[in-house]
Amino acid sequence: MVKASLFVSTYEMPKHLELVLAGLSRQSLTDLELWICDDGSGPETTALIERYKKEAPFRVEHVRQEHDGFRKCRILNTALRQAQ
Repeated sequence: MVKASLFVSTYEMPKHLELVLAGLSRQSLTDLELWICDDGSGPETTALIERYKKEAPFRVEHVRQEHDGFRKCRILNTALRQAQ
């Protein structure tokens, strides 16, 4: 049972996202789901997320939209509708 849903937004900053994911890996709470909301990042970000999914002790979902200006809220709302 998921106790919490965590939403992280990203756009073309894979090094910063990697630091956030490293911090989450060290948390003791594992009954959560992580939604990475991507506003059109490139393949480096997708590869990072795919690697992280294999190691994470909790559910990780990646929702992505094509970049067409600043639409962070749109992708966050997309993930929010899908979260448990």
